[in-house]
Amino acid sequence: MVDSTTTPVTAKLRSGFDDTSLLSENLLAAQEAGVAFITLHPRTKREGYGPPANWDLIAHAVNILDIPVVGNGDIRSPSDAARMLSHTGCHALMIGRGALINPFLFHDICNTTPNADLKTYIHTFITSLPPETNLRSQINQLKQLCGYLYQINPALEAKRRDMLRRTYDSSDQFIQHAFKDLNANALA
Repeated sequence: MVDSTTTPVTAKLRSGFDDTSLLSENLLAAQEAGVAFITLHPRTKREGYGPPANWDLIAHAVNILDIPVVGNGDIRSPSDAARMLSHTGCHALMIGRGALINPFLFHDICNTTPNADLKTYIHTFITSLPPETNLRSQINQLKQLCGYLYQINPALEAKRRDMLRRTYDSSDQFIQHAFKDLNANALA
């Protein structure tokens, strides 16, 4: 059995089965049950993948929940990703079919997303770790994640090695150092 005090539990929900009448109730119940974050696919089961995803439902979830919300649905390009983040205020994105259509979609999004969004991504990552995660483990997980992000651009490779070798007194210090020289063009 998984110990929920040390292993974060997340949930992915559709907006309903036939309709969205129970969406708020279901979102709040999941939050009350202790999930670390919720991914919302804003279509009902009956809708399947047919009509456009209703991103207003993701914005609604962001407004009523105190935990991070991950938006999902109809992200097929970097501009779709930027529009979803802007329209909904969600904390992160989950991409399914868009990645099957374009296996380079994640790379394309990273190359067009401003540095501020990467900082938000890193912050969301660190705050989703279990509260009892010790500093060394936090820093190691951040180093691993940023190590992958730095590989996006060969110009960042030297910064990557420096970032991996240093020691840090806090996750905030790591984030500040990891992003001190980055700007929106550094990832392009």
